[in-house]
Formats: sequence, C-alpha cells, structure tokens
Amino acid sequence: MFKFTDFFHLPQLDPLFEQMIAEKDGLMLLAGIESRGGAGQPMPEGMNAQPVQKPKAPFLPSGLSTLSDVIVQAVFSADPLAQAIFIVSDRTAARIPRLFKRRIKLCVVSNAEEYDRQAAYAAVSRPTLLVFDRLTEDSRRAVFAAAESGLKTVVQLDTAQHGAGVARELLELGIGAEQISLLRWILTTRRVLTLCEKCRHPMLLRPYHLDHLRRRHPEVYACAEREYCAEINAHEVILHKDAQFYQVGTCRACQESGYSGDVSVFDVFHPILQQGGQFDLQEYLACGSALSLEEYLFRLVAQGKVPLENLLWMETDMLRQTYQNLSSSQSALSSANAALTSKLYELESAHRVLLQRTEVLISLEDLGQALIASVSLTELAHRICRRAGELCGAERVILYVARSGGQSSEQMEVLATRGWEGADIEAWVDQRAVLGSGNEKKTSLFLTLPPGVQPRAEIPTGEGPKAAIQNGLRVPLLAQDRQVGAMIVQSTKRSAFKPSDTALLQTFANQAALAIQRAGLVDDLLAKITQLEAAQEELVLKERMERELELARQVQQSLLPSNFPVLSGYTLVAHNEPARQVGGDFYDFIHLDDDHLGLVVADVSDKGMPAALYMALARSLLFAEAHRQPSPRAALETVNNLLSDLGELNGFVSVFYGIVERSTRAFTYVRAGHECPWLLRADGSRQQLKGSGAVLGILETDQLNLSEERIQLQPGDRLMLYSDGMSDVVNEQGNFFGGKLLEELFASLMILSAQEACAQAFQALARYRGSAEQFDDMTLMIFAVD
Repeated sequence: MFKFTDFFHLPQLDPLFEQMIAEKDGLMLLAGIESRGGAGQPMPEGMNAQPVQKPKAPFLPSGLSTLSDVIVQAVFSADPLAQAIFIVSDRTAARIPRLFKRRIKLCVVSNAEEYDRQAAYAAVSRPTLLVFDRLTEDSRRAVFAAAESGLKTVVQLDTAQHGAGVARELLELGIGAEQISLLRWILTTRRVLTLCEKCRHPMLLRPYHLDHLRRRHPEVYACAEREYCAEINAHEVILHKDAQFYQVGTCRACQESGYSGDVSVFDVFHPILQQGGQFDLQEYLACGSALSLEEYLFRLVAQGKVPLENLLWMETDMLRQTYQNLSSSQSALSSANAALTSKLYELESAHRVLLQRTEVLISLEDLGQALIASVSLTELAHRICRRAGELCGAERVILYVARSGGQSSEQMEVLATRGWEGADIEAWVDQRAVLGSGNEKKTSLFLTLPPGVQPRAEIPTGEGPKAAIQNGLRVPLLAQDRQVGAMIVQSTKRSAFKPSDTALLQTFANQAALAIQRAGLVDDLLAKITQLEAAQEELVLKERMERELELARQVQQSLLPSNFPVLSGYTLVAHNEPARQVGGDFYDFIHLDDDHLGLVVADVSDKGMPAALYMALARSLLFAEAHRQPSPRAALETVNNLLSDLGELNGFVSVFYGIVERSTRAFTYVRAGHECPWLLRADGSRQQLKGSGAVLGILETDQLNLSEERIQLQPGDRLMLYSDGMSDVVNEQGNFFGGKLLEELFASLMILSAQEACAQAFQALARYRGSAEQFDDMTLMIFAVD
C-alpha cells in the first residue's frame, strides 16, 4: 500500500496533510475527475503571437482511489489501534492490504437503504475511520448522516471543480447548508504531464504573462512577485537566480511529445470560520483554499516540472478534458445500447416465430370458443382476420361488414385488416364493389386490389402492399342465410389455395358472421349503457362535490375566528382568502392565561372536504395540547404523534405556533415546515423568524427536528405571520410575486395601523394578480406591539 511520501509533492502540502489526518471527526471529500476512456485532444495555444504546435495530451485520471488508500495508510500509521469500515457498491473498488485486513470491515451495498443501514451500524460501532467509495444519489444521505454523528468520514466525488467550487456544486445537487457545514476538508487532485528534462528549454517570463496571472489568478501573481521575480519592467521580468521557467521541446527520448511522466497537483480547501454563532454558508463559500490548485501548479512551473501554459490555460484544459471524458462515456454507452438493441431484435424475432407456430397448432382447437366468448366487435374482427390468415397461410386479410353509420345503406365498413400495413384504407366502401353485381353467396377468386385499399405512391413496386398478388379468395359472411359482409384473403407467395383451405375458410366465415352479428348487438347495447352510466356518474359527482364543498365551507368558516381579543399594549388582526370555496389555511389565537397568548398560522395539504376535516382535527388537537403544554415545541410534537396515529387520513399540516408573554414581551415560537414570518422593527430593521422543523403528520417525532426559538419584542414591533399563498401569487404574465416583494410590501405598510395594513396587503396582491386566477389560499396575521 502506498504512503504519501512515495509520491512527488511540494513540501507546502505536508503540514496540511498532517493536520487533515489528525482530525478526529468531520467529512473529508476527495475530489477529481476519473477517466471514462477516450483519447486526448490537442492542447490550446499559448500566449505567443505565433501558434505553437502542441502535442496531443491524453486524459489523466485523478487517481482518487489511490489517494483514499494513502489516507487510510496514514490514519493507521498514526494510530496503531485504529479501526475502519469501508462501505462500497463494488467489492473490487476496495483495495485492503493484508497488513490491515483484520482492522478493516468491508460492507458491500447495492441501494440507498443499504447505505443508510450500514452508516447507522458505523455510528453505533464508532470506528476511527469510515470510508465510502463514491458520493452519489444513493450514498449521500448516509455519508452526511455518518459525518453528523461525529465519525471521521472519507468519500470520493467525481467532479471538475476544486476548492469552494466543489461545495457550490454540492449545493446545486440538493445538499443543504447544514450538511455543507460538516464538510471540513476538500482535497482536490489532478494529474498533469511533466516536461521531458532532456528536451525542455528555458523560456523568458514576459510582463504579459504576469499580467495574465494578475487578472486570472491574483494569489498566484502575488506568489510569483514575492518569491520568483527580482524586477519587473515594461519589456521583461528579471527572475531571482534560483528561479527558472521552461517550455516544451522535442526529442527522441520523449517520442517528440515534449513530455515524460506525470505529477499530481493538489488543492486543499479547509475553511476557517469565526467561532461561535450559526453556520454562515456565504462565509464558508467565500473562504479561499489553504493551498490553491493554481498556486501549487505555479510552484511546479517554477521548479521546471510543467510549462507555464498549463497554468495560463488551466480552465480551458479542464473544459476540454471534461468534454472529452463525457464524450467517451457517451460513445461507450451508445455502443452498449446498440449491442443490447441488436440482441433484443434477435430475441423478438425468435419469439415471433415461436408464437406463429403455436398459434397455428391451437387455432382450430380454440376457434369456436374464441368466437363465442368475444363481445367486443373490434377485438372480434381483428381475431377473425388473424385466424383466417393462419388457417390458409394468407398474408393479407380484409374484413367488410354491413353496419349502420355509413353515408348510405349501400355501403360497408372496413372492420379490420391484416397485412395491409403501409396502404391507405378507406373506412367505408361501396357494397357492390365488395359483394359483386350478382351478390354472390359462394366463395370466389379475387385477384385484384380489395375495395378501399390504395397503396401509397412512395412505396416501390414489388414491396409491401404493392407486391404482386398470386392468389386470392372472396369469402361471403352468411348469418341465417343472409349475407352480412365479406372477407377477402390474398397471398403474394402461394399460387393456389387447397380445396380443404377453401372449405375451412367458408365454415369459419359462417361462424364468424354469427359472432359478428352477436357482437355488434352487444357493442351497441354496451355503448348506450356506458353513456347512461357516464351521465349518471357525472350528475352524482357534481351533486356530491357541491354538497361537500358547502359542508367544507361551513366547517372552515366556523373554525376561523371572526372577533379578535382586545389586548392592553397589543393589537391582533388576521384575514383569510381561500382560493376555492374552501381552503387549507387556518389561523387561530389561544388564550392560555392572563399573561400568555398563543398565535397560530397553519396550512393543511389537499383541498375540499378532506382538507377541511383535517384542518378541524389539527386545530382541535393543537388547541387542546396548547393548554396542556407550556412549550410550543412539546405541544407540536404531541400533535404530530396524534396525527401520525391517524395516518389513514393521508394528510399533513405546516404550522407556525408562538406564545407571547405579555408582561415581558418575550415571544417563544416553533416553525414546523411553515413560511418564516417577518418581524418588522420600529427603527425600520427587519428580521425573518427562522427555525428548523418539518411538517406534522408524516414523520416520526424524533425526525421532526423542531427547534424552539425565543426573541424579545419591543414597542413598535410588528409580527407578520402568513401562508405561502401570499408569496406565490401569479400575475397575468405568469410571474410570481415572490418573497422579496412580499417583504418590501410588509415594510411599506408599517406606517398604517394593523387593520389597515392587513387590508392594504390583500388589495396590493389583488392588483398584482389582475385577472389571473388565484391558485392558493392566502392567510395573513398581524400582531403589533403598541
């Protein structure tokens, strides 16, 4: 197993690596790009006026697996008693040396649930190190859960980003800020080709090189100016005596490429945030790397390992390599898909042959039963065409039936066809063209195109419907000695039908005629029954919906308070506008005692009567528990337990519940998945009341993560509690009102009384919406401190 000292690296990396290994907990992310195959492309041109011919540089994988092995080796060397758990999706991805085999437990998983289960096991067993193979959609929940439990966790991520850019990419993938705070180290590695020492030749460092560095990489420019440049003037840069820069040459030793071997380039991101207070994501993302990729690469340039152009065009090289890698992956995927498609076609072809032979063997046995059992006319017609072709070996069959619905009584409907794909077929044809002028009731030859069939002009002669007809029969359909239709069977391969085939077809046609007659009557009857049932169901549904909406409206209106208490030193006002007859929003105030008042704004999922009932249930439970529990969080946790016990209701509710202590103006609140209210101060400042917590009625109580917050109200303060319908108002152009405009609207209403501010807020939203439909319920409660 490799050690870190086995690799060439700059000495600036050693103290950071030792510090990283010494960490006892937190998440360590190894970032880089792994190869997916494919050849390299030409490198971009440098800064010179004349283009420089560059050799083709192959894509070099970052070697994340090797780096992970190095970290495991370092942890085990630092602690002889260290234990580790590897959680991987592929057993071959974990390279466990024999020396440490007894100290490492290997867990192979295949889905997200198994990742979670093994991570929970690791949280209990408390190993020194927990290693995941990759950060993927399946593993990410388990990775961050392990890091949150206090385990030192290592995971690899395939990405083209480095430093804080990796954290930003994780945010775009849906990783939350709380999970990002667990990310202590991001160690990014890339591999670049090293110059051939036999043919490399010195280059002059020009001012425009430094100017490029100053504009694109200011920290690298500072390093160059401090450590390598003795003097800079308008025409040249004078270097210190121990500094030397090189560019690509050519020789036989490197096969005219100018490169020999490769070296790893590192970026170490270890954000150092201010102590105390909540985690600040913006501060985290603003942190620079402890050792940046650009500075590391420049130091390699200064040692003559790589050309300066590798740094000057680093971003372009990465874009090219990423595109090359993805293109190769797409090409391999397309090839595999083509091979699978070819195999699928072969299997389908063999399957069709087997089905055809099986159908021929059983056709005579189940023929009578199939015709009697069929009640759908369309299904029966297609079955008749298929069976007729199988009985006589004909590739083409067309079935005509005399039915009502044509333009005249002298027309027949083309009920079904077989083998005429690629031809234009009329739905109705003239009866005399089908039955002949004599209205014959016997089987006869028919060697021309059937009536109503017209092959398309773009199909070449001799192919598909234009293939020459070798033989054909017109078979009448007789029911009770009355001709109800005809069937024309034709073949482009058989020159004649056997007499037994003709007799079998006529017998089959007579049975088919009776079945068609019966199925037609059944079809007409079923169609009329379906129409009556649909009309009746629509009427019943309409009446039920109207009755349900009226009941729901009565229930909801009875629950929402219409009179507000008169409080010394405080003003309370609220208003609700449902999007339909009933809504899922509700508000309430709870008089707990002479000194405590509870404020509630909630939003129930779903609409209609179920939402109204769920709203009544949630309000009743909250009202009861509020009097029993002095803590808002304890009250909501109990309500969640009760709602979960009634899980068959299939609903949930978001709640903001707070308690005002009137004597001290202290406000204690809990936010269970609801919109964050705004606290507007008399001095013009604004504060959004945040707090963690999920909606009630779905998760177990220990998964709610409810946080109980406490703030101190001041004279002139105004609490604006609202539902998401206020910010989700959409105007006629489809634009959302949004949280930012809502904040500004609330702030502009501070000069008005609470009653006027509530009315003006809804009027402003109505003006913004215009003639557009209101899609969601809107609720606003204003609690003002006089």
